[in-house]
Amino acid sequence: MKKPIIWGPLKKFIEDTNIHEIIVDSAEDSIICNQGGTRKGPKFKPAELMKLAQCLMQYAPDPKATQAEILLPGHILVAIVMPPIAPAGPFLRIWKIPQKTITLEQMVEWGVMSKQQKDYIKNLMQTVQSLIVAGSAGSGKITLLNTLINCLPEDSHLVTIEQYADLSIQRSRTVRFIAPHHKAEELVDLVDLASRARGDYLVLNSAQGAEILPFIELLREGHQGIMSLSGENVFDVLKRLEYKVSAHAPWMSLEDIRFIITKAFGHIVFQTRENDGKRKLSHLARLELVDGEIKVNPVKL
Repeated sequence: MKKPIIWGPLKKFIEDTNIHEIIVDSAEDSIICNQGGTRKGPKFKPAELMKLAQCLMQYAPDPKATQAEILLPGHILVAIVMPPIAPAGPFLRIWKIPQKTITLEQMVEWGVMSKQQKDYIKNLMQTVQSLIVAGSAGSGKITLLNTLINCLPEDSHLVTIEQYADLSIQRSRTVRFIAPHHKAEELVDLVDLASRARGDYLVLNSAQGAEILPFIELLREGHQGIMSLSGENVFDVLKRLEYKVSAHAPWMSLEDIRFIITKAFGHIVFQTRENDGKRKLSHLARLELVDGEIKVNPVKL
């Protein structure tokens, strides 16, 4: 029987609904994150942190492993790295998957996007158009993705493809396909399932590799959808996407890959994390193929 988790110095932050992420680099160094930015977190006694990490590892597929990603009750996703890989003591990244709906209007209030950007994006979702949602590490792109999903017309049938159950969907007419062992290679089969689920709108969360080409082909067949990706900036995201497709489709030329990307996705939305920890929608652009190159055309508002 698994022991209950004693969060110790993190207890009040786990219970605080305004806190969405906690990073523990060592017993002496932790970070607390919310929509307003980041701040220094509490300290642990080394033995106390080790006890918490060992307790969390009970929920891992292999409790004796030195690293794991675990989905806990209460929609809490935890990444753990144990010694000797982390010589300063256990590393923890705790992400509380949002369960309350965040609206585009709230994002305007928080300064994430302008009212003009909000109106444009809302129209994209209401008219069920395909786009890429991207962002740098810690930029809040999953929160943005959740918000966009919940802007879809109520009568649209939504199908999601997820490596982890880290979306928070507050709508009916939705079916979610989640990788049973949270492995990237399982996503290909989920895309195949999605092709038979009669979805009006498909979502590929955190695109990894082999599943990207069949997902793009579904969009080119007439489905609409969103794919989320990570990258340093818009151009890095597109280069990473080209590489991911070419790695699993070596028979395709670069121009062919760029062609199918621009045929599948009409827009890209990119969110960044500023130096002060605040999130900002930095790019909203149309994608177009011009002379064999993907041209990024900023939307003029």
